[in-house]
Amino acid sequence: MDEIVDKVGANHSKTNLLISTDNDGLLSEFGDDDALLSVATDAVEISSSSSNKNNKNIIVPMHNPRISDPSSLKASELREQKNDGAELIEPLLEDGTSSRVSSVKLDFDSIGLVGRDSQINSLRSCLDRICWDGDDGSTAENQHSSSSSSSSPKDYNAKSKQVVLLSGESGAGKTSISKSLEEYILETKVGGLFVEGKFDMYTSDEPYSGIIKAFAAIFSKTYESSADGGGGEQEIIQQKLSNVLHDDQARLLSHLIPEFTKFFLPDLKSADTSGNGFEHDDELENGIERLKYTFRLLIRVFCDHFLPLVLFLDDLQWADVSSLQMIDYLISDTDNENPLLIIGSYRSDEADENSLLFNKILALKDKSLMYNFQVTELYIPTFQSDDTLAMIMALIPSTNDKMARALAKLCVKRTLGNPHFVMEFLKMLYHEGLIEYMEEEKIWTWDIARIEDATMSTANVVVLLQDRMRRMTKQAQVFLRIAALLGSTFSRTTLELVWKTKGAIMSIGGKATLPQLMEMVEKDNFIEACGPNKFRWVHDKVQEAAFFLLGNANIYFQFDIGTSLYYTLKPDQLEQDLFTVVDLINIGNRNKRKEFARVNLRATEKAMGLGAFQSAFSYAAHGIGLLEGDDWLRDRQLKLQLYTKGAEVAVILGDVETAERYIEEVLKQDGFTTMEILPLKMVKVDIMCTIQLRSKEAIDYCLAVLKDLGYKVTASRRFTAIQAIYNVSKTVNKLKKLPKDFDKDLGVVTDRKQKGILAVIAKLNDAAYNGKEPMLAILSDCRTVELTLKYGVSQYAGASFATMGAATMLFHQDYEATQRFMELALTIQNINGRIGKSKTAHIANMFGFAWTNGYNAIGESLANGYITGMQVGETEHSMWDLLQHRVVLPFYLGRPLDQILTDCSKVLVKMQEVAQKTQEFALRCYYQTILNLADPSSAHMEKLEGKILDRSIHRSEEAAYLACIHIVEGDLLLFFSDFEVAAKRAVEKGELLEKLNPAMCIIMSETFHRAVALYAAARRTKQKRFKNGANKLRKRIIEWEKKGNPNCMHFVPLLDAEFAALNSKVRIAKAKYVEAIAIAKEHGFVQYEALFNERYADYLSEDLSLPDKAELHQKEAIRAYSEWGAHAKVAQLRMGGA
Repeated sequence: MDEIVDKVGANHSKTNLLISTDNDGLLSEFGDDDALLSVATDAVEISSSSSNKNNKNIIVPMHNPRISDPSSLKASELREQKNDGAELIEPLLEDGTSSRVSSVKLDFDSIGLVGRDSQINSLRSCLDRICWDGDDGSTAENQHSSSSSSSSPKDYNAKSKQVVLLSGESGAGKTSISKSLEEYILETKVGGLFVEGKFDMYTSDEPYSGIIKAFAAIFSKTYESSADGGGGEQEIIQQKLSNVLHDDQARLLSHLIPEFTKFFLPDLKSADTSGNGFEHDDELENGIERLKYTFRLLIRVFCDHFLPLVLFLDDLQWADVSSLQMIDYLISDTDNENPLLIIGSYRSDEADENSLLFNKILALKDKSLMYNFQVTELYIPTFQSDDTLAMIMALIPSTNDKMARALAKLCVKRTLGNPHFVMEFLKMLYHEGLIEYMEEEKIWTWDIARIEDATMSTANVVVLLQDRMRRMTKQAQVFLRIAALLGSTFSRTTLELVWKTKGAIMSIGGKATLPQLMEMVEKDNFIEACGPNKFRWVHDKVQEAAFFLLGNANIYFQFDIGTSLYYTLKPDQLEQDLFTVVDLINIGNRNKRKEFARVNLRATEKAMGLGAFQSAFSYAAHGIGLLEGDDWLRDRQLKLQLYTKGAEVAVILGDVETAERYIEEVLKQDGFTTMEILPLKMVKVDIMCTIQLRSKEAIDYCLAVLKDLGYKVTASRRFTAIQAIYNVSKTVNKLKKLPKDFDKDLGVVTDRKQKGILAVIAKLNDAAYNGKEPMLAILSDCRTVELTLKYGVSQYAGASFATMGAATMLFHQDYEATQRFMELALTIQNINGRIGKSKTAHIANMFGFAWTNGYNAIGESLANGYITGMQVGETEHSMWDLLQHRVVLPFYLGRPLDQILTDCSKVLVKMQEVAQKTQEFALRCYYQTILNLADPSSAHMEKLEGKILDRSIHRSEEAAYLACIHIVEGDLLLFFSDFEVAAKRAVEKGELLEKLNPAMCIIMSETFHRAVALYAAARRTKQKRFKNGANKLRKRIIEWEKKGNPNCMHFVPLLDAEFAALNSKVRIAKAKYVEAIAIAKEHGFVQYEALFNERYADYLSEDLSLPDKAELHQKEAIRAYSEWGAHAKVAQLRMGGA
């Protein structure tokens, strides 16, 4: 005995294992005889301190350094002994309670939130702020939170969006405080909805897990409400969803959220959402944008229906990067004007400055002002003595105040004030008999000195929970371990399946049935129901305690559970729980069993389909790791697929080094055909063209790949331009000979090789444009059209037909053929589907229909292109469509500048959101131009520089950048009447825009503006170069009008007037000025009405010396400029600046 006591003394400062002595069968699972011996001898007598008035002994466990789970941090096995230490006075029952017979029990479940009134009120104030109309005077004055929003003070009466971030230690009460809002909504916010989703420590790589749970809860609650007679709520939401979701978006959601399928469109259960073949390459790159936009549509519908909608996302410290991006995307939706509150809780000690969450919080604060939402942070502190005293008094209301304060002080000392730990500590004291009910006195009592001695080595809440768990039956402990591995929430079906294959075997001899075990652990407050046949842990610390019951054997147990699920789940169930199953297998697959490489491939593909590229990359790398060391003769196709997917996602994540390593590993293998390794070669092209900006090399590489496939785009690079012009003419002539309804017989291309060729040609097309070889790009579009007519429609066909229409306009000015090509482009696009539609809409409208039908006719088509592009994740061309629809065309159509400025700010937000830099720069050019015209305080109004566009920052040599600069610089010079500078620039730069952006419809306006400037300068300076330049441009515009261009109807009479004025034909000049002004006014071109009046006034004043008539037209110019919103121009005219 002395030897044992010495051991205890030597390990007094060390931690102890908390395992009770009635678990002999359970202990054998550790498989360690020495550990078993140590545990078997861990109950030894230590003489009690002198302060123990009852002179009892306390059993203290020994330290076992060989077991490394969290319970080895600190522990104490508390057992009351008789004076002789021979046996327990009060043996514990299987449910962990004392065997003492007493009619009075402590009701721990009755204790609500104690000491959290301030935090609850702050949270309620945040909700009220986004909901109340302010009529009752309730605003943010009620708020008690420590707010760190980066947004400026705003009108709290307006509907808004807000993120509230609750931080604190685990067990501080963050979850309970957040959930208190649900009852508040039910009481005060009729029509509101509170749902929650929780991220899991053990499935932190599973993409969107917490967000999916939250949305699943919305569907489930709505479904249940309708089933319980809640009116037609489900039907109303279904109709709203039908109005905004396309079929492929619905399929995506049904694939991701099973509850969506039950709630909406049940016929989509078997829909295939996985991609295969080359037609899905663009879908891969755009997948994350497509998914984000789909969730944004969902949130808009729900925010419109539930006023307010509150999403509570618990344990954000375990959220994957895709989930954090999704939260950002949902809260920053400027098109959602309905109330939305997102509450996120996280452990403050697990979100340091290097964490993803910490940096996401900073990003949210930075963008809150621009995106019109507020960020509020609430820190949930630990308990002080008064808070703990309130909890004790709520639990034992009639207790002695002095005793209660002493106990509260000790609780804070032992638990560091952690509320959850305090509650578990009190439960332990109660179950151990250290808090007793005196039947005769009818009071609760305790000996504080005895408690203090008995709990000297009390550790953390996990240890206390494990102590309770280990006092349960072996069956119950096995149940807890299995459930912990299934995640923070789990279904009865999955649990039953694992129990049959593993649980029943591990607990042979147990008498309880699975339902009885579930009832037992639910009664003991370890788990709780959270829906039909669904359960969750009451706290993540409870799950953590159960998870680590196995100690070092845990990872092997995870592997067993994972493989059990993998081999026994039905295919649809496995698909639903795929990430959880693969994570369990991967964690425990220490022997690297290669047969699980294939399931990692499946997880990679699923994660890619969801746009969760970081998770996809991890699964691919794990699968590759399982096959390392094998030669390429075994599992050849599996290895190829893993390396290909790994390279694809590595490029998207910007890990070029890994992508190139994967590519080279495959390319150095012999025996693969070009078609087999074509996807990898496409990845290599992406690296060269879009990341390394080696467009010329990318072009050469694409041509070499096409040659390997037996296809030639060009016979000779030296004569590409000639071939392009020839093939455009050839294709136009061929098209004219085809029946008008020939497209009805076109199907979708099915030949895999032709799909590959078309995909490589599309990459070549991109490389040619980026490499400033437009003729090669046009030639590649000719080849796509030829292959389409021969083999069928691909996702690239629509845009190529539209480009052919643009080339027809460029080379032949054939309006009829251009119109036909553009109509075919849209028809063919519809055959293929929505992928590529935004690009087709952009090209068809801005390079075709704008010439043949006019600016006014293309707005709706561009708007549809934008919406469709966002739905499928094609943000590049979607943003071009949005820019033209909301900013560029309204500017040239003379719409009010103040409205365009409002739209500019909104469009800028969207472009920054999807990181489309080129489109953002183009927008900034127009934004700054319009601001210069509208704001009289602008310095150097005629210069393209200001608070929106900083030319020292926003600059590039790309064609799109240079084209935008060229266009708007000319616009500013024209409208601010700096005609001589504009004319010199027109002569110097010539047809620069046509070289930079051939056939772009803005060429019409830009050409007209140059002509006006040249005529104005020619009249003033009499320089022949200005006159000749102006006359040349006038002839071109007249030719456009003759061919049916509807945009020139007011251009031609104005240029005729300027021509006549220059040539002293007064009568004609006057008549044509009046005609031009009348046409501009009739068709709403208010900016040109103003400009034409200004030009006429100048002619009347300077050339004809008719100041009175000139003043009339000057006033009309001021009126029209004012109506347009060009207040800076008005100020210039009033000061005589013209």
